[in-house]
Amino acid sequence: TFHHIQKLLSKTNGKVVSDVMTSAPLVVRETTNLEDAARLLLVSKYRRLPVVDSSGK
Repeated sequence: TFHHIQKLLSKTNGKVVSDVMTSAPLVVRETTNLEDAARLLLVSKYRRLPVVDSSGK
């Protein structure tokens, strides 16, 4: 909710995105087999995997 976002923003203390981002996230290619992607989620600490194309975008 908007109220929840306002509360979170009041706690940022001037931080920028690079202060809290994952600098080298685990990604999968758009051609990755679904079973392999699911396996990565099971063995990693991540709940989501960005999907990139062949150029890494």
